[in-house]
Amino acid sequence: MSDEIALRFDIRAYNEPAINARMQHRANSPLKSASFFLIPFAAALVVGAGAAALMGLPADVGFMVASYAGLGSFFAALVMGLRHRGQLAAVMRASPLRALPYEVVLSAQGVVRSGRHYPWSVFTGVAVLPGLTVLQFSTVEGVIVPDKELPNGMTAQAARTQIDQWRKDAA
Repeated sequence: MSDEIALRFDIRAYNEPAINARMQHRANSPLKSASFFLIPFAAALVVGAGAAALMGLPADVGFMVASYAGLGSFFAALVMGLRHRGQLAAVMRASPLRALPYEVVLSAQGVVRSGRHYPWSVFTGVAVLPGLTVLQFSTVEGVIVPDKELPNGMTAQAARTQIDQWRKDAA
């Protein structure tokens, strides 16, 4: 086993915002996603039915109006959220800081990422994504270790084994 694993690469090649989005998707439960859709829609139906009752209209008219209004509002918010996320990712990728080489050094003492040292105790887990190992600060963010950027002769599995050993030794 080696004393340290040092990598130097261009982080822009790995689309870090997309990797973080994948980590967030993995962290969300299906129930949480369903509640995001259903709770506002149910609230719109109740408000619509109540408004229809106050105006003396049949409840089904209120439900129909509330359904269309709720769905329209939801889709407008969804489009705006996706657009904002895309703009934020573009701004992050365009940053001059991202153009600098990204350095990661893994050792028994922890992880050094672009000049900042993180002890192993701050990492909550290790996520394996296709072609990547992500050392997680939480379920939605972490340090990216691309498999193809590992030193010559080191496999992804060997790196993960070494990381697991260092984490165990530091605990």
